Amino acid sequence: MAPRKDKLKAASSYKASSIITRKGLDIIRESPGVYLGENMQDTALREVGDNSFDEVVRGYADTVEMIIHEDGSFEFRDNGRGIPIDWDSEDGVNGIVKSVGTPTSGSNFDSGEATGGVHGIGASATNAISERFSVRVFRDGKEYRQDFRKGKPVKFKDKEYDAYGEFEEDPGRKLVGKKKSSDSDPDYGTYIRFTFDKMFITEEDKPIDIETVIRRFDIMAMLTPGANFFLTRNGEREQRQGAQDGSGTTRVMDYMLDGKKPSLEFDGEFTFKRTVRDEEVGSTVRRDSQASYSFSVTPDTDPEIVSTTNSILNPGGGSHHDALLEGLGEGLAKTRVRNIGQASGEPYPSASDFANVVSGVVAVRVPKPKFTSQEKYKMSETALRNAMREDIERRATLWAASPANRDELTKWAKQALEGARIARKLDDAREQARNQRKTASGLGVNLTMPEGYVPCRVTGRGSGAELHICEGKSALGTIRGSRYSEYQAAYPLRGNPVKTYRKSLKETRKNAEFADLEKILGCGVRENCDPEKCRFDRIFFTCDADPDGYNINASLMVMFRENFRPLIDAGMVYISLPPLFIVTLKNKASEKVYCVDEDERDEAVQAFIESGRAKDASGVNVQRCKGLGEMNTRDFKETVMDPKTRNVIRVLTDEEDDAVVEISFGENAERKRQWIADETRKRDISVGDVMH
Repeated sequence: MAPRKDKLKAASSYKASSIITRKGLDIIRESPGVYLGENMQDTALREVGDNSFDEVVRGYADTVEMIIHEDGSFEFRDNGRGIPIDWDSEDGVNGIVKSVGTPTSGSNFDSGEATGGVHGIGASATNAISERFSVRVFRDGKEYRQDFRKGKPVKFKDKEYDAYGEFEEDPGRKLVGKKKSSDSDPDYGTYIRFTFDKMFITEEDKPIDIETVIRRFDIMAMLTPGANFFLTRNGEREQRQGAQDGSGTTRVMDYMLDGKKPSLEFDGEFTFKRTVRDEEVGSTVRRDSQASYSFSVTPDTDPEIVSTTNSILNPGGGSHHDALLEGLGEGLAKTRVRNIGQASGEPYPSASDFANVVSGVVAVRVPKPKFTSQEKYKMSETALRNAMREDIERRATLWAASPANRDELTKWAKQALEGARIARKLDDAREQARNQRKTASGLGVNLTMPEGYVPCRVTGRGSGAELHICEGKSALGTIRGSRYSEYQAAYPLRGNPVKTYRKSLKETRKNAEFADLEKILGCGVRENCDPEKCRFDRIFFTCDADPDGYNINASLMVMFRENFRPLIDAGMVYISLPPLFIVTLKNKASEKVYCVDEDERDEAVQAFIESGRAKDASGVNVQRCKGLGEMNTRDFKETVMDPKTRNVIRVLTDEEDDAVVEISFGENAERKRQWIADETRKRDISVGDVMH
């Protein structure tokens, strides 16, 4: 390496021209994950939809529509003000290019209103990762158009939308309004249609979880007074949510419970002052912030908290989420009730025990909200958290102290106690697992987990832990989005598992996937395989419902019979049966029937017709599931991951199975030939059968 002095002599060549600047959206295209996070497409969809809902929040619109086009493009429409279309002489661009064609732009920077975000990136980031991004703006009864390709302003030559059609460079131009294309188009509004650039979609990327995205906008509509939300897919338009007054937290609660009756319900709201900077005034001002919440305790529903800021869903929760659970738990734990089934010496449920069995919705409206990321994953407002926690704790304490609520509090305390017992059991399992790891050095197994393995938080026999061996990274992405991370782990295969039948252990261990599974299971192999030392209570072969999936399941069965036979004998090994078809009513997509084969599909269609819910087959939708990686997380969770609803079969062994495996995978070719001949003789195959 050259001495520092020699290097400094070359400093004269380091000039302003050496500094590279990125114009337009190039900076986002180079590092889209920085702006859109891991699930880029999901976030990009949300950003455009959020802008439309912002118009409703601010009182300029009352309708938002999401369209899933058959060509794979997406579109959002609103009847708000319409993006500005006038010419900005200072920047040399029209209003649309300035709004969605530059990295940081927006109208919310100086706004004191409670909007979805103020970062100014949102739709621009979606534009950056799109093959085509087309904007139609309606103002004063006229229509204005601006197209983008890969984030750059262009002009497409086609009349109909074609993501890959001919275009010409069009860096900036003044827009001229034309007559509206249709009488149904609004006098004011914004329509944005886009197709994602395939360059940013790889096998490692998670597929778009459409149902989760739709659920997000359903909730936003419920929490936005006056909002109508429409969804169009497969050419059919349906109104998902209608306009209503109020915050809508109780309505969201009903939506989450999906018809299940809660054992108790609790609602509240409050307003407090919050200091924000107002650019128009030129100083800080005190503005009102509002919070509303609804929660319930339902025995047969997994606890879930939905948190929103200015109608924008925050998957990671944040200050308002923490305030709800902390305040609620502390208030309820102060008031103790008797006869809830405590064992001698068993502690009364703590604040966290009460909070852990709650399903709820918390919605806040604050000016200039703070988030931990552009994805608005988690809200960060310390002042709001403290104010909310105190208010909720006071209300919960008063509610619990009332004799009229004693029965409901008792039910709550019993569920909290049961949850605490389960938690203690899991803690014991973790301790057992830690002890196993301490003494595992003599097993000859490297405890470093392999690449691709997604662990769960508990391990060890008796912990309830599950391992799902899946088919590739695509399926792994779906599992990650739908699993119960507390006790469900996953490992992706790289292809069809290698045949291990009658191979020596040394030769078998040369296969990377077998070696990985040996490490993950941690129970030893063949004669040293001990189910009690396994890190999991259950192992699932989770593969596609197609011939490739069946082949992988067969190979895994042979591998486990040969190397982990005691796990099968202990009843620990299962095969998942994901649906091959999903059958729904066209007018009620929420009513689903999952079918594993064509026969079940036909029976489901016929059942809808015979019940009178469909006149004929045209009233029924049949969706074929191409693979686990393309299933939405809700369907996947219900059919594969949720212990209450999933469809699985247990792998068993007997002497006849062993004989078939020997014939199928052994080296004796003559025995294979003879077995096939014997099986053929059992069947009556006539000439007519063959011909027809």
